[in-house]
Parts: sequence; C-alpha cells; structure tokens
Amino acid sequence: MLDIGWSGWSTIVSILLAVIPAVVKFRQVLSRSQDLITEFVGIIVLMGGLYVYVTAIPQWVQIQDQINRISPNASSLGQDIQSLHTLFFGSIGLMVLGGLLTMFGVVGRVMTGSKRK
Repeated sequence: MLDIGWSGWSTIVSILLAVIPAVVKFRQVLSRSQDLITEFVGIIVLMGGLYVYVTAIPQWVQIQDQINRISPNASSLGQDIQSLHTLFFGSIGLMVLGGLLTMFGVVGRVMTGSKRK
C-alpha cells in the first residue's frame, strides 16, 4: 500500500514536472492528434490491466481453493482477500477502460478521416 513515505513519489513528481510543460508547449499538435493519443493511452491502460490480471489470477485461484478447503461458508479471511478482490476487479476495470479508449480512438480517427475526404 502506498503511503507518504513511499520512495517512488520523487520519480512520479519528476516525470510530471517533465511531461506537463511539454504538453502545454505542444498543445496545438496534440489537439490535432487527439484520437491517436487516445488510442495509445487506451492500449497502455489495457496492457496494464492485463498485467495486473495475470499477476492477480493465480493468487485468486489459490485463495479460493484455500477458502473452499477451510470452510464452504467462510466469507472473509482478512485484509489479503479484500486487497486481492480489489486487484482482480480493478484489473478487469482497467482492461475495459483501455478497450473503450482504444475503440473510441479508432472510431474518432475513422470519422475524422472520412470527414476530410
């Protein structure tokens, strides 16, 4: 779990300080290629969700087997199971969001291309 003392915050802040001025400087170019950017972001989110899913599913299956062995009526075994549920359904949500962003980017480029002709 992330907290204020997490050592990765400096990396995130450094990346943001490098990316935000570039986005502001090239906003006209970015607005023309908005659909392409939407596709790339969609693909990145989709791949991130897929990675989290592939990482979480073996743990999900293992914990479900352990729950069934312990007791068929056991509903909660602590914080590990709750965080695993969040990872599992969060990864599915990321994959859906990435797929939708990619689809909207492709449709936007097709519609823009047909308007130009």
